[in-house]
Amino acid sequence: MKQGLYILLALVLIVGIISITSKNNNNSSNPEHTFATESSWLLSPTGKYGLSLEKCMDDGVESYRIIVCPYEVEHFTIKAERVFRCRDTLLVLWDDTVDRIWAYSGDFGTFYWDIVDYELVINQYTHANNEIVPDDLKIAKPKI
Repeated sequence: MKQGLYILLALVLIVGIISITSKNNNNSSNPEHTFATESSWLLSPTGKYGLSLEKCMDDGVESYRIIVCPYEVEHFTIKAERVFRCRDTLLVLWDDTVDRIWAYSGDFGTFYWDIVDYELVINQYTHANNEIVPDDLKIAKPKI
């Protein structure tokens, strides 16, 4: 009788641990898999590009620059002209459906870039231009 109770208790414990572990490994809730960092690359929705950040100096201020790597062109990166100060909040991610980059900056506001002929074309986001903000950015910054 006691042996059966111990087996049942062990099974309940194992199922609980598996449930907690699978919830914690869900990539959609892990910001490291949603937002670009300088230590990792995010794959674009079409799989054609990688997205990352690089640190740089801009007029003596430590900043981040958005970089894109087109996988079809070897040893080539596309770098955004605009830089963002490291001391401000910066969230950079891919659009939910197309190869468009979005960035929220605590200093400058929200921008998006389209990739045209291996160049980044920047646009300032406003509510008036009716672009659909990616879900993860809306969750991170609901007032956008």
